[in-house]
Amino acid sequence: MFGDRLRYIRKHQEFSQAEAAEALGLSPVSYNRYECGQREPDFDTLRKIAQFFHVSLDYLLGNDEDAAEDIVDFSHFILHGNYTIDAHFPEEHERKMIHDLIRAVYDNQRK
Repeated sequence: MFGDRLRYIRKHQEFSQAEAAEALGLSPVSYNRYECGQREPDFDTLRKIAQFFHVSLDYLLGNDEDAAEDIVDFSHFILHGNYTIDAHFPEEHERKMIHDLIRAVYDNQRK
């Protein structure tokens, strides 16, 4: 289950195995073994994986059965996801402005 969820979130967030491994400070072989279920990460690595992909440890471990697999961290999606606005792919600085605007509205509503 862990390997399947890890593969799902990596593909959903459009990272290659090599990119994910590098970002996590792992060798590509070690990362691949996690996805294939040949090996399980230690707690510190598991925590890094959850933080990198913006998911809970419960989700990664399969303890959160009510979690829908299509739930995406909106903040991460705005900054890194694949979308267009009026057929235009936003550039990095535009994504950051959109993110900051949404964050400001959200934070204001929580006050």
